[in-house]
Amino acid sequence: MKIFDLQDILKIKKIHNLDYDEVINYFRIVKYNDDKDASGNVIYFPITITKKDVESGWYIQELDYKKRINEIALKNPHYIYVIEEDMIENINDKIKYIVVDNIMESIDRLFEYKLSKYNGKIITITGSVGKTTTAGFIEQVLGEKCGRIYSKRITPLILKTYMINYLSNDLEYIVLEASLWYKEHMSYFSEVLKPDLAILMNVYFEHIGVKDIKDISDITKFKSLLLEHAKNAMINKTDKELVKININNHKVYYENQEICNTEVNHIIDVQKINDKIEPYIKTELSLLQETIAYEVGKFYGINDEIIYDRLSKVKPVENRIQKYKLYNHDIIFDGDVSGVSRLNNLCNNFYDKCYFVICSLTEGGEETENYEKISVNFDKFSKVYVQEKYKKYYNNDKNVVYFKNLDFIEELEFDYIIIMHYGSYYRLFDKFQIENLEVKS
Repeated sequence: MKIFDLQDILKIKKIHNLDYDEVINYFRIVKYNDDKDASGNVIYFPITITKKDVESGWYIQELDYKKRINEIALKNPHYIYVIEEDMIENINDKIKYIVVDNIMESIDRLFEYKLSKYNGKIITITGSVGKTTTAGFIEQVLGEKCGRIYSKRITPLILKTYMINYLSNDLEYIVLEASLWYKEHMSYFSEVLKPDLAILMNVYFEHIGVKDIKDISDITKFKSLLLEHAKNAMINKTDKELVKININNHKVYYENQEICNTEVNHIIDVQKINDKIEPYIKTELSLLQETIAYEVGKFYGINDEIIYDRLSKVKPVENRIQKYKLYNHDIIFDGDVSGVSRLNNLCNNFYDKCYFVICSLTEGGEETENYEKISVNFDKFSKVYVQEKYKKYYNNDKNVVYFKNLDFIEELEFDYIIIMHYGSYYRLFDKFQIENLEVKS
């Protein structure tokens, strides 16, 4: 795309140290995947996050990069900067820039333009646990023509960064997760993206107490708002909450309570788990994730043989759960952020011989977790090993052994599977290494 092509989209008022024939290679709005594609001519948007944006629940803190434009330009002199007219007098004259009326509005216009040109299918998935892995499985089932948006939290600015840079009709599908923090968030994803397929995956006791979320029924109702502007819906009716969601006469209901209008014309109710699937790990959640990926592939016309072949090769994305060797033992390593629902789903496995090892638990996060609640599932393991730092949670549990270091694994039976959890591991470390697993005193 040339600067000339951006004139009307961004409503460019003037350019400086530039030629209208210059080709733009990347639009830098917020950091996405470490900006690995930010090469060549990069247009930089100095964004603003206001108090109102923070209050909406999308962002943690306010910021204004317009005030730091010279500092940013000093580190990145090759960038082209989008600025507003009142910034000119404070900017180094050597900087290459484009002048617009409003920086944030110019991002919106470019996003809307790119979205309007896209002819493929957008798939959104919401749920309390397992969204990222399910989106990854769907991507692998749909194949190379599917793109996936990933971030620890997909905010409007992350969404716009991806769509502006990567949305192309070379991709037949785009899949992304829609996370619920405030109820308005589901409405945003539905209204802006108008998904071809919206998936309601599961509902657990997550985020209760956050703004309008008072109980589990609120979570279910708010997640169902994703269906409002969707063309098709997939609902996991094996979930005891989602079974209460129904669509009738283009209206979404929670039991008998009307939630919203909907544009959904076709409904796929997942009534049972696909028992032909051999999951990557033997847990109920993994079976559900792969069942949903299967149903998505089937919905988009991929034949069973291809789907099952692709499912036999799927691996969880973003290092959520991986298989490794530790002291020559087979282990299933979970390095995601801890959470009661997530840990309970790890416990709901169907291995005949299995140990559970808790190396570390995420503490001091955005929400308080009652980790003692997972102990009700400890009887599903032959033994549970817990780093002694967390004795406070499981002090009276007879099935628990406390450890300081992991040497004990050398003595365990080789025919047992070891499920190991280290909360937020991949936010601390780049790769799996034994020396990182032991909590330093």
